[in-house]
Amino acid sequence: MLRLAVCVVAGALARTESRGAHFREDFPRRDDSAWLKRTLAFWRSPDDTLPTLEYEVLDVARMELPPGWRGYGNKDHIEHPDTARRAAEVAAIRDGAVAGDRHEIQERLMPYRQLLPPSLRGRNERLEERFRGPS
Repeated sequence: MLRLAVCVVAGALARTESRGAHFREDFPRRDDSAWLKRTLAFWRSPDDTLPTLEYEVLDVARMELPPGWRGYGNKDHIEHPDTARRAAEVAAIRDGAVAGDRHEIQERLMPYRQLLPPSLRGRNERLEERFRGPS
């Protein structure tokens, strides 16, 4: 658990931004233009005292919900350059879909079903749809 904690701390210290619960007084703004990426931490050797950090850049065009303000904290952030374009694409998809058909919207927003293992290609169910009691 200590090694995992060191990974979290090392990753947080390397990010020169604030994001969600990860807040830094020296970097109070969220910076999607520089930090919209996953932090990957790993130990090259059992003797290392700190993990090696690498990053995986996220593709805004593949996001169902593009990065943006979520209604908590300050709106003081640096937008990713592709956020406005993806937000417009998402709005157009939602506007053009059959009213109330969330499965159609999901398929149009994220057409990657073929990349999933066959056992996970079913429709995304909600509990109330699956376990509906008698009316």
